[in-house]
Amino acid sequence: MTLYDLFQARVDAAPDATAIRFFDERTSYGQLAAEVDRIARGLHALGVETGDRVLMFAGNSPAVLITYLAAARLGAVFAPVNASFREREGRYIVANAGPKVAFVEGSLLDEFGGWAEGAVSDLVVVPDAEDRPALPARATWFDELGRGCPPAPPAHVSDEAAVLLCYTSGTTSTPKPVLHSHRSEIYNAQTYASVWGLNSEDRGVVALPITWVFGLSTTSMALLTSGGTVVLVERFHPVRVLEAIASHRATAMWGTMSMYSKLLEVLKGRPADLSSLRVVVNGGEPCPPPIVEEFESRTGIRLLGSYATSEVRPVLAERPGSPRQPEGSAGKLVPGAGIFLEDADGNEVPVGESGHALLRCPGMLTEYYREPELTADRLTTDGWFRTGDILSRDAEGHYFVVGRQTDMIIRSGVNIAPAEVESALLAHPDVTDAAVVGIPDPRSGEAVRAYIVLAAAAAATAEDLRDATASQLAAYKMPQEIIFLDAIPRTATGKLDRGALRREGHTATVRGG
Repeated sequence: MTLYDLFQARVDAAPDATAIRFFDERTSYGQLAAEVDRIARGLHALGVETGDRVLMFAGNSPAVLITYLAAARLGAVFAPVNASFREREGRYIVANAGPKVAFVEGSLLDEFGGWAEGAVSDLVVVPDAEDRPALPARATWFDELGRGCPPAPPAHVSDEAAVLLCYTSGTTSTPKPVLHSHRSEIYNAQTYASVWGLNSEDRGVVALPITWVFGLSTTSMALLTSGGTVVLVERFHPVRVLEAIASHRATAMWGTMSMYSKLLEVLKGRPADLSSLRVVVNGGEPCPPPIVEEFESRTGIRLLGSYATSEVRPVLAERPGSPRQPEGSAGKLVPGAGIFLEDADGNEVPVGESGHALLRCPGMLTEYYREPELTADRLTTDGWFRTGDILSRDAEGHYFVVGRQTDMIIRSGVNIAPAEVESALLAHPDVTDAAVVGIPDPRSGEAVRAYIVLAAAAAATAEDLRDATASQLAAYKMPQEIIFLDAIPRTATGKLDRGALRREGHTATVRGG
């Protein structure tokens, strides 16, 4: 079975059911299948064959999902590129993927042209909502591709054949090219659908970038391969997301910590009807307990923890309706997944202690595409993936994300997890965002520096924050420096960009003292 086969089974079962809602447009499963067939015919006419890479550089629209399924139908490899990526990432991606065809959103044509420099022979342009730019040479409009072309029968490929080449959002280096098979994508979609209980009655709001595996595979494909509806939002905006939930009576949504923080800011000033939601998942980065608690107190909804990586997924998840997890838990192992927590010598750490996480499951990457040294560095000979993440577990099998190995602060020989300090700072009512990094210190090796974003009109000082957190943190974990910013830098997928904070130091705009 291929990913396309799994989708087609849903089309055959209920062709008139709603597959996608985007703005005021409704696309049924039958209509979506027809569009997938049209794009597959167009790609086939352009010479795309099994194993060829089909790149897509665009924001959220049904065109992304259509193109992915069309590539899967042909046995090609879909290579989505986050619309926030720029020249450093883009040049690497084009050279690494070597795409046969590139789909590019109209507003991003100039940006893409600066990366590709003639490296792609054929372009398909996704028109913008407001206007259509002049077509470059060897380019076709998305809505015209494939019309009048002969049929392109589905490719017969093994479930081990590659189907997705996704690029992680690098902060200090080029993105990592993660190659996944049909088997990996099917396991991902079916396991998440099972754990969250997704079915044909579900309507899931997807405001994450769908060129990111969290928005594409974890959410959209889990919905489409279980017969549900993808309520697609063009880009995350807290008001639009709340409106989409209410107007479509959404039953599910997925987000990151920063997204839930922004939703909370809006909910403080206006009511919202969230009564239809039964599955609300946090992923991408740990969600500090203060945000989880405030979200639940305001909405009555408990955020469900989860943990995975672009390379291995799913791994941990919390099921809706399950007994309440311990504070800060990312959930328990999903069926088929495994975690080994090791100490510095490679031995398994005792229950309750933190260790470097090695992962494996049927949803593992095949390799880092065209990066053999990186593949050998991260994949063990016996099939485990080295994450660089620090996790712990309790006696009941709940896992907790402590942080990244590279993020750990070592002060006078003692490890400090930035997430713990951030959680304490975020408990203060004036704080809307926080990031903690280590900085060189001649006496203790590293000192703790905190970057803080305050709520509008808030007047908390550094001393106020230190006083408020003194009862929650050991003295050696207290921030020696507190810097107030208008915004904390984040990666293209919304994660904290600690690397940028370390590199830029005090150069970001300072709000207070």
